[in-house]
Amino acid sequence: MLGEYIDPSALLCTDTATNYKKFALVKGLKHETINVSKEGYVKKGIFHVQHVNSFHKRLGDWMDRFQGVATKYLDNYLILVQIPTTE
Repeated sequence: MLGEYIDPSALLCTDTATNYKKFALVKGLKHETINVSKEGYVKKGIFHVQHVNSFHKRLGDWMDRFQGVATKYLDNYLILVQIPTTE
């Protein structure tokens, strides 16, 4: 879903999950991986995934108040989330 919003010149910075590597190849993106258990949270002094981890945590905390979400209604809960665009 997010693939159409990522500029081809972007650098994808992810953890070491293998599905990200394939996504980067398919989209033709430069890809930097971070293995937190081996390298820590920051790689080469600039690459990190903490913004995404923070967003994921805040989204989970927000959804906790609903005491579970049925998958078929997930889009209704997330409709307010907007993907920032670059102009």
